[in-house]
Amino acid sequence: MGTEITSVVSFTGNGSKEEGYIFCAQKALDKMGQYLNKISIRPDMLISTGVYRENHMVEPALSAFFLDYLEQNTPSATEKQSVITFDLTKGACGLIQAFQLVDGFINANKVKYALVIGNISMHNKKDTDEATVFLLTATLNDSGFTIFYLKTYPEFMNKYSTWGYLNDGQVKLKINAEKDFDELCAYCLCQTLNEWVEKQDILLLNFDALVFINVQSNVVCEVLQSFNWRDVRLFIKRDEEDLMLLSKDQFHNPMRFDDFLNSDSILFISVGAGICTSLAVYQSKK
Repeated sequence: MGTEITSVVSFTGNGSKEEGYIFCAQKALDKMGQYLNKISIRPDMLISTGVYRENHMVEPALSAFFLDYLEQNTPSATEKQSVITFDLTKGACGLIQAFQLVDGFINANKVKYALVIGNISMHNKKDTDEATVFLLTATLNDSGFTIFYLKTYPEFMNKYSTWGYLNDGQVKLKINAEKDFDELCAYCLCQTLNEWVEKQDILLLNFDALVFINVQSNVVCEVLQSFNWRDVRLFIKRDEEDLMLLSKDQFHNPMRFDDFLNSDSILFISVGAGICTSLAVYQSKK
């Protein structure tokens, strides 16, 4: 048994405070709810993951909040059925970790359909909030997720960074080293990829699509150059500015994020402030 991504729905706000992450997630859930009704699927699980809590909201858990919204606005999507819900606060690597958790539940025959709500939220003068909802389903064929790999670098977190509070109460990571944070992320990501290749005996160039999740565009460029990834479809789950910046690179043309399922062999890549790196291999049913 395997785990397939059946549908991906994203919604991006207009940059105003009124269209923050929760608003975007609700709009994406509206679209996903319509799809669930169309194919007559009821989710068994809902996971909310990411790095952001609007207005520092702690309770209720965002997963419970989103499930309540889905029940109120698309009641047939959760009709007469209990749904396992929880938040996964794994930072930028949370989305891949959520995929791995769902895959474990599906392979244990506990879940057939799951919704994973992922977010990046970099709300400032230039950036907009965004949310993406994934529908993961059980499959009996060879498609879906095949490998997950996680590696953390706590030595870098302790040596190079500290946490501090800004005037508005937000927590911010401060780098105490000559290397800036993006350089550190690129270094750790390359280390993880090299180690993973040796353990799995995989040719990185065999992937026809790379999905970078919550990775800065300059980090993406450094990783691409390090592994000579040229003839590959590229997907970045970030804002339009990053897409435009990266598209100026001489050998890459990023695609719309929610189009990645049109690829056959996909590698998901993320790196967060842990320093935590996550990889996942996905084989499309095409």
